[in-house]
Amino acid sequence: MDTRRVEVAATGQDPELTQKSSPHMTPPTVATDSLDQEISKHVKALYGLRWHRNGHTPIARLPNEVLVQVFQICQAHAEVPSWRLRKPGSIHWWRVTHVCRHWRMVAIGTPCLWASPDFSLPKWIPEMLIRSQSAPLMITSVWAGEAKDHRSTSIRLALQHIGHIHTLVLRQSHSQLEELFDTLPSDSAPLLEHLRISARSTSDTPFDRLFNLDAPRLRRVHLLNCPVIWDSPLFQTKSLIRLDIEATDGNSRPLHFSQLLTVLDRNPYLQLVSLSGITPLPLPDDFDKTQPPLMVRLSHLSTFQLTMDDHQSIVQLMNHIVIPESAKLTLRCSAAPSTGHTLKAYLSMIAPHCDCSRGGQEIRTLSILSWGVGFLEIRGDASLREPFAGSGEDHLTLFFQGSEEWLAEFTPRILKALRGAGMLNDLEYFHALQIPGLNLVFWGEFLSGLEKVQSIEMSYCPAARLVLALFLEYTGSDGEDYAYFPLPKLEALYFRGIDFGEPIGATEFSIQLCTTLRGRYDAEAPVKICRIRSCYNLNGNAAKALEEFVETVEWDGLEDGSEREDSEQDE
Repeated sequence: MDTRRVEVAATGQDPELTQKSSPHMTPPTVATDSLDQEISKHVKALYGLRWHRNGHTPIARLPNEVLVQVFQICQAHAEVPSWRLRKPGSIHWWRVTHVCRHWRMVAIGTPCLWASPDFSLPKWIPEMLIRSQSAPLMITSVWAGEAKDHRSTSIRLALQHIGHIHTLVLRQSHSQLEELFDTLPSDSAPLLEHLRISARSTSDTPFDRLFNLDAPRLRRVHLLNCPVIWDSPLFQTKSLIRLDIEATDGNSRPLHFSQLLTVLDRNPYLQLVSLSGITPLPLPDDFDKTQPPLMVRLSHLSTFQLTMDDHQSIVQLMNHIVIPESAKLTLRCSAAPSTGHTLKAYLSMIAPHCDCSRGGQEIRTLSILSWGVGFLEIRGDASLREPFAGSGEDHLTLFFQGSEEWLAEFTPRILKALRGAGMLNDLEYFHALQIPGLNLVFWGEFLSGLEKVQSIEMSYCPAARLVLALFLEYTGSDGEDYAYFPLPKLEALYFRGIDFGEPIGATEFSIQLCTTLRGRYDAEAPVKICRIRSCYNLNGNAAKALEEFVETVEWDGLEDGSEREDSEQDE
């Protein structure tokens, strides 16, 4: 065997060549390292030259303040939702930190840019919190599904900076929220101004650590499905301008009127109050009048929304609160007024807000809907239904709904009370949806005197007697024939899901509609628009006959309204 080959294979070197090598020859690795170092030096020099060269371009001479504003615009208009990101810089505002050294230094050195941590990138949360330094933090996490461990860990880490948090918005399950709040390092939140907590599951257990927070600058509170501790320091700041508390599934804790009045009285600068699903216990007969004043004045209030189970609770609460007549008022109740006295008291509270001479807004829209339980609601609205958009000024919408039995009993009573209080004198739009048939006498009395009504919409309900009431012919005591037509400014009729074959005595609805339109046309009070959608038992000849008395007839061509529903299901 060749021993030389064996040695070469074992050592990787040929002994003969090694012996013949010059003792002064530099090993190859040493020469390569030297060249690499030289190259690195030149590359760094090129980087430095390029950086200096970029510094002479116009965009590099922008003041840092302008750059920061540009970065903030990029941050606010990120094109791709953060949940789609796979890595930082993937079509995200973070890419500005990779444009040049100057931009990176400015971006990383601006704490406010990092004060809104993106919890879809949990591994970067620690770095974002470091870069935010002492800037007020905006912590927002509204993850729809169950929060994963790394996401919860990131939120928990952010909550350790409770002393720097300005905005806290969380939507998690009740158990997850409870775990998060239990890790709060202290009860001091000196910068907190906006608190919005939504529990996706209900529980009777309140978040003790949350309600123990001392937040002297707190201005906005929105709690959904969170059992409330009403004597919490959160409600004693006197700086609240918005209080929005909503309880679903009946999970609210017992509340006494005195507790609610105390909270409202301690926050006189409230501009919006919205309470839903909260029904306070009645005031006891021996209520200590040395406690919170029975009359709470909220002179800065612009919006008041109240949803309770019965009218009596609403009346009792409103009797102890004084709000400006100009405030937008929404009162919702899931039960009908138990007595006429309750209904009268209920409407008496609404009346000042419908009186323009006292700073209120007129009711210009009335909607009656037949859905589920019954309630009466007054709410602010900014525009009327097409085609009569009106002046665009704020007005009130009167809205009540209920089961067919509920509406059959209470619709006449409520509408008569509203008319008697003069609250419908400015009514312009009337909409009835799935309400039961009301008699001709009622419609005749209700429509009389409504001088400003411009449009009526009837949907999926008997419409014959209302149309009949729009033009009545009768013979007077003198034997002469007379015609009576209310609503002199009526210009539009909308019908959806109406049976044009509905009988009216010996005739049908389609014939009576044509008779009514002809009568108003001859009386120089014509209807200008008649819109027909998804109606039944209407043919082309009957629709065309309307064109003789109406300027514009819009018919979808369906002779049976169910055709539209069938086609939608096929699609």
